[in-house]
Amino acid sequence: MTSICETDAFLKQWIEHVSGVQSVSFNKAGMIDSQKGVNVCLYRISKPQIPDLNIDTPLQLCIYYLITVCSDTPDAEHQILTDLAFAALQSNDFDVTFPEQALFSEAFGFPMHAGIIISFTIMKKRTVPPIKIVQKPLLIKQAFQRPLSGLVIQDGKPSSNLKVSIPFINISALTSASGTFELSTIPADCIISELPKQLELTTVKGKLQKIKTVQIDDTSNNIFLKIILEV
Repeated sequence: MTSICETDAFLKQWIEHVSGVQSVSFNKAGMIDSQKGVNVCLYRISKPQIPDLNIDTPLQLCIYYLITVCSDTPDAEHQILTDLAFAALQSNDFDVTFPEQALFSEAFGFPMHAGIIISFTIMKKRTVPPIKIVQKPLLIKQAFQRPLSGLVIQDGKPSSNLKVSIPFINISALTSASGTFELSTIPADCIISELPKQLELTTVKGKLQKIKTVQIDDTSNNIFLKIILEV
């Protein structure tokens, strides 16, 4: 069902059909003992425990009604209530449960009455926010990058076949026979003075080499590092 008004109307018509009672009242809980007939109290609204899959999934609520009967004689009350209970068990239009009525009597402050709880699920289509139209053309800013190269020297001689890497930007290269290397370009916002702290030099077998000094030439577009290793 799609609305509480539709649910109320359906429930009233169903009760009248099953019980033959024409006095069906949607009362507050405290009024159920003051009016003859079948009393309906909307006492709870909750959200079903189902995942919200996407915007096509409707919003859902569970609506719970407490149904009690007030008549001139206990026999009449019992007959009407059991007729409603049996009919509710056979219905596929809603769910039925049987509460501990003493809990309701204590909570709402009315004399003890047997009753049943009938629950419906109502749904409403989601409101999808309108899609904003792009008013301006998309601008793509390209981050300026700079090439990085260098020379590795150990004991006054070029050091070949060493892996030079800067892990935090995930780039590396091997030194040539002349000790030189060229790394991939680095982001323009990279702090050049911090590069010596980020450098790692290892042999092909993975042995870490100790760096003695690093000289940085940052006078042109290309950044050049002269790395002196400890002997």
